[in-house]
Amino acid sequence: KQEKESASLPSMASSSSSKFKPCSKPPQDQVFINFRGLELRFSFVSHLKKGLKRNGINAFIDTDENMGQHLNALLDRIERSKIALAIFSPRYTESDWCLKELAKMRERMEQGKLVVIPIFYKVEPATVKRQRGEFGDKFRDLVECLDEETKNKWTEALTTVPLLTGLVLDEKSDENYLIDRIVKEVTKALNNTSRASPRSSEGTDLSLPVHKKKVESSCGIESRVKQLEEKLSFGSEETTRTIGVVGTPGIGKSTLVKKFYEKSKNRFLSHVFLPDVHQTTKDYGLSYLPTVLLEDLLKVKSPRFENVQAAHEGYKDQLLRTKTLVVLDSVSDKEQIVAILGKRDWIKQGSKIVIATSDKSLVHEWVDDIYEVPRLSYEDSLQHFTHYAFGGQSNDSSFSNLSKDFVHYTKGNPLALKVLGAELLGKDVSLWYSKLDALSQYHNGRERSSRKMLAQSSSEMLQSVWKQSYDALNQQQKDTLLDISGFRSLDKDYVASLLDSYGANATDARIEIEELVHKFLITISGGKIDMHDTLHMFCKEQGQEASAPDGKGRLRLWDHHVITDVLDNNKGASRIRSIFLDLADVKMKSLHSQAFVSMINMRYLKIYNTDCPQECDPDITLNFPDGLQLPLEEVRCLHWLKFPLKELPPDFNPQNLVDLKLPYSEIEKVWEGEKDASKLKWIDFNHSRKLSTLSGLAEARNLQELNLEGCTALDMLPQDMENMKSLVFLNLRGCKSLKCLPDINLMSLQILILTNCSKFKGFEIVSEKLEAIYLDGTAIKDLPSDIGKLQRLAVFNMKGCKKLKTLPDNLGELKALQELILSDCSKLKSFPQVGANMERLEILLLDGTAIKELPNILSLRRICLSKNKMICRLPENISQFSRLKWLDMKYCNSVTHIPKLPPNLQCLDAHGCSSLRTIAQPLAQAMATQSIHSTFIFTNCNRLEQAAKEEIASFAQRKCQLLPSALKLCNKDLVPEILFSTCFPGADIPTWFSHEAIGSKVQFESPQHWNYNKLSGIALCAVVSFQNCQDQTRTEQEHTNYVSAKFTCKGMTGEEPCTQVTWKVGSWSEQDAIGSDHVFIGYTSCAHLIKHLEDKHSSQCAPVVALLEFSVNDENTSGEARFEVLKSGLSFVFEPDENRKNPFQDANSVACPMDTDISEVTSVTEILRTSCCLMDQANGLGNHQKANGKTK
Repeated sequence: KQEKESASLPSMASSSSSKFKPCSKPPQDQVFINFRGLELRFSFVSHLKKGLKRNGINAFIDTDENMGQHLNALLDRIERSKIALAIFSPRYTESDWCLKELAKMRERMEQGKLVVIPIFYKVEPATVKRQRGEFGDKFRDLVECLDEETKNKWTEALTTVPLLTGLVLDEKSDENYLIDRIVKEVTKALNNTSRASPRSSEGTDLSLPVHKKKVESSCGIESRVKQLEEKLSFGSEETTRTIGVVGTPGIGKSTLVKKFYEKSKNRFLSHVFLPDVHQTTKDYGLSYLPTVLLEDLLKVKSPRFENVQAAHEGYKDQLLRTKTLVVLDSVSDKEQIVAILGKRDWIKQGSKIVIATSDKSLVHEWVDDIYEVPRLSYEDSLQHFTHYAFGGQSNDSSFSNLSKDFVHYTKGNPLALKVLGAELLGKDVSLWYSKLDALSQYHNGRERSSRKMLAQSSSEMLQSVWKQSYDALNQQQKDTLLDISGFRSLDKDYVASLLDSYGANATDARIEIEELVHKFLITISGGKIDMHDTLHMFCKEQGQEASAPDGKGRLRLWDHHVITDVLDNNKGASRIRSIFLDLADVKMKSLHSQAFVSMINMRYLKIYNTDCPQECDPDITLNFPDGLQLPLEEVRCLHWLKFPLKELPPDFNPQNLVDLKLPYSEIEKVWEGEKDASKLKWIDFNHSRKLSTLSGLAEARNLQELNLEGCTALDMLPQDMENMKSLVFLNLRGCKSLKCLPDINLMSLQILILTNCSKFKGFEIVSEKLEAIYLDGTAIKDLPSDIGKLQRLAVFNMKGCKKLKTLPDNLGELKALQELILSDCSKLKSFPQVGANMERLEILLLDGTAIKELPNILSLRRICLSKNKMICRLPENISQFSRLKWLDMKYCNSVTHIPKLPPNLQCLDAHGCSSLRTIAQPLAQAMATQSIHSTFIFTNCNRLEQAAKEEIASFAQRKCQLLPSALKLCNKDLVPEILFSTCFPGADIPTWFSHEAIGSKVQFESPQHWNYNKLSGIALCAVVSFQNCQDQTRTEQEHTNYVSAKFTCKGMTGEEPCTQVTWKVGSWSEQDAIGSDHVFIGYTSCAHLIKHLEDKHSSQCAPVVALLEFSVNDENTSGEARFEVLKSGLSFVFEPDENRKNPFQDANSVACPMDTDISEVTSVTEILRTSCCLMDQANGLGNHQKANGKTK
């Protein structure tokens, strides 16, 4: 548009030949086109106007106005229009008349009298909304000399109108296609507005055609109403109850209380519902609230009272005559509750009051209980979303998975589900995919321009869910919320430390955080702060345009384009509060030394890489060839991956610094000289390989954690570290040049990590409060004589200390020790006498040591002795180790006998004990404990005597007998996996198995009533040959092989299998080569199998054919391994019965009580051994004939 400054002719084209037809009586249903004439008059707008005219739509532009009219006539034209098209173009903000018209359009739109459709012509919606780039610069130049009121009106118009759903035309768009779409949208809007009064469109999105009112979804509402009624004691008529209804924005509080009111109001003679108390107060003042209350409860007109506090006094007697129902929605201030309820002495006993608010702290002192509206369940969320996404119709199956993804994204928030569903209504599946991808990228801060435009409308509509709650916050709360968005999912205390402010107006961040929790804007779970994804997205958007009256920086930048532009040009740098720059979006770039100089209000600077947070790419992305100035006195958090300089610049002032992280950096020292770092709590220089000194940190007296992992050039720590009185965590892992610690007392240190400090030789105690010490992989030869002082030490790891020869005698004084790891301390030959002192020690790892005797420590739960060639026996009293669960003695080649084991042992691994000959009888006292899973491994124990093998088989039988009782103790009847397993050298199926077959298959016919005779489980057995794999070449990759048993049932009529279950009976690694035939035994509960079969066949008498097939598989490839199953067996296990002493009574006693003949079906290669129990059809159960011996 040309500038409309001439009073005689509004915006005529530069050519005097322009024609227009004056309209003395323009039709009411006209379209007003708002545009910048210089760019669009003779191109896009000309074509658009012709397109509208061809469809019978009267489109009005400035040149259609009568000559000589005042410019304000154009504003009158807007008032007489039903539709307005706002065409934003790059030069739009050069024209003050474009903005005057836009402000008028916004005014009419908010009155519900105008539908505005924004069109973005070669400009992004976000650019318009936030006045970015040249578009924003031109606007600021234009309004520089204008009054504040006009400036605010125009700014609000530019911010509000682009929020509406509109149409976008970029360089690649088809202009004719866009014009056709505009014509269609205008036609729809005109058709709808012609059928509706202006008031009918209030509260709707005026950028869309006005539709008839749609049926709202009621998913989950009934259960919520019922829960609220229970809170209000709706069964107790004489109980007065006040309940606060709280929850996150958009969770459905208003919907709930409105539905509750409509359902419950007829129970009361007096009732009142006050919707949107917040907006009512804003529009009419506090005094209006008691007026509405009294009018509705007492049916009086214009009640009179002197002040709000005394509003109820004059009507108290009338109010006390009847029980009342009072429902208040959207309460935002305690004063509103006071104005409505007053002293509450007017409320008759038995009344019910509901107060809905998004701020829990408002209602604590007013209510008897609080009902927090829960998120929708997954099922309700899906139903709620599809209601709006498919217009209440059944959804196409091709949208099923996509619908689930959108439901997951919104996390059960009904309003967010509704917004997304309504936007996707009628769209094809490709747009759904694009929208989901765009939203995901937009939320993660990784949006690209092609996706950004697509996500824009969705993100802004979703963000609107939170806008009212955000606007109601004070400035400090807004700052806290926007700051937290940069540190979500992190520890609450850590975030609070970053947010704490200092000085005369200091605030406690913990109080601010608690207030935001009460307002349901953030949550704290497991000590970590989090927020809803859509709120996080809203905060990122708000942060990029935030401001405050104090003039200090409030901008929080995430967009890498904006950040790099600021670093290049320093434009607006003083307004920046935080920068979060993802290096994954940035190509290698060189910056000038003053890039950060003007950022005097910077608090948080994070430069990171979401693609790879480590040093996979050795190149440094940001370079400063002329050095770097960093005068960031306000900075609290400085994270900079691959910081490029040798030290932090001299002008860097850490006086407010709380967290300093420079991983994989080039620093050689922290900074020059001593600096005030008294607020510094966390330092992380991990893998800064050139760092050689920590000098300069003497004033970091409040430091809590210091991570120096991988700082390979660091050979010593400074003596002044003793000043770090608050240090609790020190990580020196992989500091390969470090030889010792200084003689200092770190009085608060709890965790010390020296793992793989290969030159570290001398360990001295630096803190008596140590709780965990990691010396694994160091060169220590002994421990200090005063080790007994560590009375809090719980974890002591010395794995791989190959020079360690002895342990001090006072090791037993470590009364708090729970875990002692001495694995691969190959020169360690003895363990000191500890007596009964180490009563808390639970884990003792002595694998790879030369210790000859296991210490007598009864509290142990886990013992590892594997690859210990010196130990020749276990303690005879090991059965008294009542807490022992896991005993690993692989490759203990000197052990010849295993004594009786403790009853609660769950795992014994004796693989490769080549000298083992005998075991105790019994091996262990089998008990019906709550520990239902156990395994006993004797693979490659090839010298086991026959009596030992029989005892193992007998022990397995006793375990299988007791497991049904154990399952009942822990209420796990339907556990489907293998509960007990064992394996040992051998070639025979134990005699207690009722079915045996040559080869890998056992097949038999079984009746349908599987639960007869209290059938509980199935014992499985296979003999596997390893002879064929001895000459095979081992692969470098470790493979795990396992014996599997597949159980298949099908009906006698030959239909498809009705059930199929596969169990893993045993497993071994190919690295642990097995050299002979082995027996594998396993037990599984069959309760789940019985239930499935009974559900399938109900009460019908339908016998089934069962097939059990064993195989050996490779877990890595799922292919069949190079092993052969020689024999197979199974036996049924029954619950204990006073009439059945043997739970393994023959398998056929599983038959139903009806007279049924049972046949055993075997293949040619199978030999079935069973004590067959055949029923005589005539005599039934009372005449069992037993055939003993082997059936062939």
